[in-house]
Amino acid sequence: MKIHVFEVLNMDKEQKLIDLQSLLNIPDNYQSKEEINRTAIESREKQMDETQSLSEYLGL
Repeated sequence: MKIHVFEVLNMDKEQKLIDLQSLLNIPDNYQSKEEINRTAIESREKQMDETQSLSEYLGL
C-alpha cells in the first residue's frame, strides 16, 4: 500500500490511528500494558477504599 505524505498530514488523528491499526492488524479494543496496569491499580485502590470505609462504618 502506498500512502503519500500530504494525504497523511491531512488526515485527522483518529483516521491515522484507524489506518495504522489496520496496517498493523491491531484489534479495535486493544489495550496497552500500561492501560491494563493502570486500570488494575485503580480498581484495587477503589476496592481498598471501599473496604476501609466498610471497616470504619462497622467500627473495626
